[in-house]
Amino acid sequence: MNVANILIISRDQTLGENISRALESLPSHHLTTVNEVDHAGRLPLRPDITILDLNNSAVACQKLRNLPGFNRVPILCLVGGSHEVVTALDAGGDDCVRKPIIARELAARVRALLRRINRDDGITLFLEVTSRQARLVGKPLDLTPTEFDLLDMLCQNPGVYLNASDLLQKVWSYPPGTGDPALVRNHIRNLRRKIERDPERPRIITSAHGRGYTISADFVRK
Repeated sequence: MNVANILIISRDQTLGENISRALESLPSHHLTTVNEVDHAGRLPLRPDITILDLNNSAVACQKLRNLPGFNRVPILCLVGGSHEVVTALDAGGDDCVRKPIIARELAARVRALLRRINRDDGITLFLEVTSRQARLVGKPLDLTPTEFDLLDMLCQNPGVYLNASDLLQKVWSYPPGTGDPALVRNHIRNLRRKIERDPERPRIITSAHGRGYTISADFVRK
């Protein structure tokens, strides 16, 4: 990563300026500031990191996660107390910093997220349809036939969220409106255990509340 694109979402202009000064110690970076989550979705480029400072950070974080292209963007939430830390992380935040911010702490947290991104840049998934083999960064994956079909279906629909009903029809061939969504959830959970570094915070098979599952890693399917 040559230049880190950092997005600040805040209605507090003074805080935005403080964040900018706090990050001056970082190497090459570019800051963009908007005051609403919806405005983030209109940006021409997705940021590498988002710093979120809005009332009810949990709701804002969940809303941001549902924007196209933001399912994998690390979110650093600025919060007022310990109760907000829990709700923000549960809503999809990657890290939290309590206000009033301490410049050195904020910069250190952002550097840590950037290091994580640089490690994750190497994630590449390979699916060989004819041989029904899957590899993650060159390492073979031991998938059941159904797990392979489920992963393949997600890869056939990049950028599209498939809900449990969609997957029950496309992978299990259930008629519309039939089948148990728990079947999908269990298989997604098993897949994540095999391919995610941290299955509880997935970055390859991601989901959005009320929309379903999608593949968020770079992949090759042939």
